[in-house]
Amino acid sequence: MRPVALLAALALWWALPVAAQDPPHLFQLPVECDMQEVCCVQLYIDIDPTEGAMDYACGHLTYDASTGTDIRVRDLADMDRGIPVVAAAPGVVLQIRDGMDDVSVTEIGVAALEGRFAGNGVGIDHGSGWFTQYSHLRKGSIRVKAGDEVAAGTPLGLIGLSGRTNYPHVEFTVRYQGEVVDPFVGIIPEFGCDKPRRPLWTVQALAAMPYRPAWLINAGFADEAVRTEKIRRGEYALTTLPADAPVLSFWIYYANVVGGDQYELAITAPDGADMIRTPGSVDKDQFTFYAFTGLRRPAEGWSAGTYRATFSLARDGREVLSAERNIKVQ
Repeated sequence: MRPVALLAALALWWALPVAAQDPPHLFQLPVECDMQEVCCVQLYIDIDPTEGAMDYACGHLTYDASTGTDIRVRDLADMDRGIPVVAAAPGVVLQIRDGMDDVSVTEIGVAALEGRFAGNGVGIDHGSGWFTQYSHLRKGSIRVKAGDEVAAGTPLGLIGLSGRTNYPHVEFTVRYQGEVVDPFVGIIPEFGCDKPRRPLWTVQALAAMPYRPAWLINAGFADEAVRTEKIRRGEYALTTLPADAPVLSFWIYYANVVGGDQYELAITAPDGADMIRTPGSVDKDQFTFYAFTGLRRPAEGWSAGTYRATFSLARDGREVLSAERNIKVQ
């Protein structure tokens, strides 16, 4: 069941004291990244105290007992290029962990982590009972040590794939007196879908992280039958296609998926003629979803010119996502 408007009013499950004190400083964006094209919030804190799951916007972009905000990159190629993770506010580094490999937990299994689910990370004390944690950082990237004083924006490390995760991201967690606080909600007497919130983010950080019902992680072309592992690794980056390429494929990869989503992928020839249209639907809620379509090379080869591919996604009869990509045959 999708947890939308689960309760009219929901007591905060972290049970903060009534006289809780706001943090000394609001939190800035904890990454240096283009939040429109390269990075996006994929998952939020679970504010539902039951076995269900609900994010701060009363949506489904979380999982049961999630305690952090996940800011992800598109693929491993982005991770390899290096996306800085920075201190969200001034403070003192309390602890670090480094040395864990950047490898998906689906490859090594949970048991191999020996309880080190957060992977490589940094913890910062901001004073007055406030603490932030930056998890799943890239091996060997951490640039601070315990006891260091940091300013807001101080580089801490790079987005990675360490710990219990299967996609490159940083998990940002805020705690007050040891209890988790959702920075999109803040400290309020009670939570409700129609009640005001007191976010702990700066105005600039909030503007960079609008709540998205769906997010296009990436899209592009391939000259072969598409393989999802290559998408995850960022290996499809074609901008031109030889006339003798065996296949012309178009793929998309999007996040925040709802069962019932209706999509269409299409490829148009240089003369504007439709070459293929592939409709589809999603049967269940899931965090991410791949779709692709394609054509085999005609006997005479691909005609020279620019081929156009489009993607559209409709939810409850309304378009929520669209994209266009072009590739040139020379």
